[in-house]
Amino acid sequence: YTLRSYKIGNSSSWKRSRFDNLYRAVKSIETCETMGSIRLDENDINNCKYGIYLKATNTSMITRNNIFGLNDNKSMLGITMEGMSGYNFTENKIKQMQIGAWGKSIGNQVGANLYKNEFSYNHTESALFMESNPNLQVECNTFSNNKGFDIRNTGTFANQGNNNKTIGNDFSVDTDHPTLGISATTGVMVKSQLDPNY
Repeated sequence: YTLRSYKIGNSSSWKRSRFDNLYRAVKSIETCETMGSIRLDENDINNCKYGIYLKATNTSMITRNNIFGLNDNKSMLGITMEGMSGYNFTENKIKQMQIGAWGKSIGNQVGANLYKNEFSYNHTESALFMESNPNLQVECNTFSNNKGFDIRNTGTFANQGNNNKTIGNDFSVDTDHPTLGISATTGVMVKSQLDPNY
């Protein structure tokens, strides 16, 4: 199914779908093969305790969504992803949540990408990954003014980049980031923004 921006009548302008002040904006669990992919595109999610929850929804496309909490510690998770493979999470903006993106056992069979997203002013972690995430690639994301770690992984994690290709993430650099925004990740190649060779 698709949940995205829409047009009214003969209007030439598109309106973004909007979800405000809800317990959970979008939830999808265990989609069957005949249903096809899930596409969430150009939605605005504001002041929801939980923004998007996806479980076992393979080949999902989550693109160009704004997930904004309030600066009051009540907006908990921007997006939750569990047991998924072969999806793209691209060009989303997640701001002022407790945890921006939380993932568990994602990218187990087919590659999964977090690409070109913006995480800002999140209170605890920007991106927290649990258990095994062997094919997950976290590329070209921007992390700014976040507390805690920008990327934190507690299980297996794919190598990010190689000698010929940097992964291209920009990290928050301040006193809350003693390890340059990375925790418990293996094979991640990053340098501080303060490094002139970055």
